[in-house]
Amino acid sequence: MSTSSFRLFAQACLGVVVGVLLALAIARLAFPADGRPATIPDGLLPWAVPVFLLKPREKGFYLLSLVLGGMLGYFATYRILLDKVTARHLLWTFIVSVPVVNLIIAYTLGGGSFLVPGFAALGFGAAFVTLLYRWGKPLLSTGPYSAAAPDVSPKLWSYFAILAIMTLLLIPSSFEAVAAKIGLNHHPVSFVIGPALYFLGNGLLPGIDYYTQYSIGYPWLFHFVMGQSAGQAVVACVTVVIVATWLFYAHLIYLLQWLYRSWTVAAIVAFIPLLLGFAYPSDYPTSFIGPSNGVLRYPLLTVCAVLTSYWAETPARSIRIASIAAVTGLSIFLETETGIIMLVAAPITIFLIHPWRSYIILPIFAFVAIALAVFAAIVFAVFGSPAFHIEFLRRLFEGIVLFGSLGMSAWPANWTLGDWNWLYHFVAPGASLATIAVIARASNLGSFDKRRMALLGFLAVSGLMLLGKYGNMSLGAIWQMSSIGPFAVLGWWCIALIRRIDPKIVLQGNGFVGLPCDVPEQPARQGWRERPYPLRGAVAAAMIFLVVSFIYSPAESRNPGRYGLRAWSNYPSLLKWPFSRPKGCVQMDCVADLPAASDVALIASRTQPHEQVAIAFDLRDWAYLLAAQRPPLMFFLPSADIFTREQFEESLRRINNADYLFVPKGANGEPDIWLADFSAAITPLLGTKFEKDGEGEHLVAWKRVTVQGNNGTR
Repeated sequence: MSTSSFRLFAQACLGVVVGVLLALAIARLAFPADGRPATIPDGLLPWAVPVFLLKPREKGFYLLSLVLGGMLGYFATYRILLDKVTARHLLWTFIVSVPVVNLIIAYTLGGGSFLVPGFAALGFGAAFVTLLYRWGKPLLSTGPYSAAAPDVSPKLWSYFAILAIMTLLLIPSSFEAVAAKIGLNHHPVSFVIGPALYFLGNGLLPGIDYYTQYSIGYPWLFHFVMGQSAGQAVVACVTVVIVATWLFYAHLIYLLQWLYRSWTVAAIVAFIPLLLGFAYPSDYPTSFIGPSNGVLRYPLLTVCAVLTSYWAETPARSIRIASIAAVTGLSIFLETETGIIMLVAAPITIFLIHPWRSYIILPIFAFVAIALAVFAAIVFAVFGSPAFHIEFLRRLFEGIVLFGSLGMSAWPANWTLGDWNWLYHFVAPGASLATIAVIARASNLGSFDKRRMALLGFLAVSGLMLLGKYGNMSLGAIWQMSSIGPFAVLGWWCIALIRRIDPKIVLQGNGFVGLPCDVPEQPARQGWRERPYPLRGAVAAAMIFLVVSFIYSPAESRNPGRYGLRAWSNYPSLLKWPFSRPKGCVQMDCVADLPAASDVALIASRTQPHEQVAIAFDLRDWAYLLAAQRPPLMFFLPSADIFTREQFEESLRRINNADYLFVPKGANGEPDIWLADFSAAITPLLGTKFEKDGEGEHLVAWKRVTVQGNNGTR
């Protein structure tokens, strides 16, 4: 039985629908309603509360959907319906279910009765089970198994042509022009620039000495290239993100070509998430502003996918276990959250290809052990033995807890059929679950292409797990940046559909679809409506039209802006360079609020190299520190974005032991600390524990007061 069987896929999709409805009913009963916290969550500062949204019901629904949807999708393929009419009806039933189930989800999560999805799941499930047992046939009797087709060496000139197109689309005519649009925005600071500044000190550890939101590895790597000014750091950040994006998609295109055996389909599928990466919502001044919103979030995804596919062929082969484990350990170091996803997705994929086989148990344990050992070895090499502390390990998961459990920066899902939400919420994850079910079912039947199915399964599993970020912040741009797995799965079924269409079948303007009849005595037909067209070509053209429509029209009504191709139109790519030049500020020298030389000199003259410096709660503190080449004293950068009480209190404790405190000043020379909590803590210290010791253009240096007592200075 082929793993590209549309009958199995359609049945699995309907099983997923039943599972989703059942998950919805359970989530409505088991979890409280979503909403803003009524009181300040433990450990958070008051100013941060409005950016938190508790989503227990919505997140519980997603997790239950993954479990129940996958299980029922698998059970729905226990027998197969061979009748073509029945299979066609099943497919149409699935298509019709998209808007209907979407409305039921919106109604139920909004507070509606659990009985609606409950009865729908029971009724639909009972009808489908009856259909399977009355007219379904055992899979073992449906014909020969599909063997792996021999691979043909790809034509590399096609690959190089695709890479040339991608280069023209992605590489800017000026990296500095892209950086200038970002300016001193705090997003790249909190991700990589801020944590990298702590490496200007001696032996400072992530989690213990500073909060790093996404990664412990990127800041260490970035501090080697960040330069000595804010401008150099932002340009370096942009360069790293764009180069990493090019390398990632170059590998992804080659990988998808091997999966699909088609350069054209591989390029189309890869270019969709690439162009969606040019999100330009109203609160972002340009693309590539949030490094965590691009491929740096999952830099080794394609490498892990390839190595997992090799491992799936021979699960006990030690060199393959060691290879995927080493890359997974490195992935955890580079980006903790997605590294853990790789750690989980690879064994799940092996289980899909070799379900319930005892011989995969030891290899999976070996894989996990080696991956964690590699991660520990890298941590030791970078941070030394102090990193092997329980507090360091606990802090590794702090960002995941803050964003995942507490709902920081969370948005509710928009359960409408507009803005392509039906694709985001239902079709793409549903197709991924159904594909996992088909792979698991086919692996029980006989010989099949283990490497390709492992690759497809890994992309489906990891894609569903990466969408967990969208489960917290349910905005269109967040789904789009995690869309590589879902689009890879949809691409598989699109190319399978095209290939199963008989190339002899034609489509005529009068509505006739079928094999053409040779009627030589008739005159040659004129006009496009009268000429026959191959149905395969017409379907392929319709798919391409749908893709172009999608990448041009994605939108988010709650966060308006430009997305996809419309966002790319503002990007100074090499393709646009002969026709237009970047406008406005195109160099970092013209960016507003760059550190003044007097402020940098003020910091450098009163502190020593490697000495941690406190700049009180300023969004531009990192720029001053980088120019002065001093490590931060505050627990998080930008310090004005500190959002937990622990970060706040630890920063205050350090300030109370510091020799100097630098405070931004307002127009009249008064301390300019915009948040009430921060101002209430710092203002009483000025003039009492600290005395003014100098001024720059924007900063005032306050020196700790020394009191002469009988026993000397204290």
